[in-house]
Amino acid sequence: NYFCLALNIRQFRLQMNYPFNGDSTSLHCNHDQRDHDYMFWYKHSISENNMQLVAYSVKDLVSSIECALDKSTFTVLRPSGHDSILIINNVTKEDSAVFYCATSQDTHQTH
Repeated sequence: NYFCLALNIRQFRLQMNYPFNGDSTSLHCNHDQRDHDYMFWYKHSISENNMQLVAYSVKDLVSSIECALDKSTFTVLRPSGHDSILIINNVTKEDSAVFYCATSQDTHQTH
């Protein structure tokens, strides 16, 4: 059996301008669940029509950029257990996408 809890996840950009090639930009996300230590960033590339895990983090202890991605392009910060910031460095047109933030208590599903 699966169940869904009501979560409040907020994702926002502090700046509403669009970065130029070579600029850096940041995406911010926070949630209100005390026991959700895991946070994830996904990239939905319209041109490739796919969803890809970019990075995950566990509290402020561990953060990891996925191996297939350039680690100099993406940085993940966890200023608190409820907040995550994805920084995209040296933006190019290939970085155009919809980015999603997610949170979880754990990294696996129990049945």
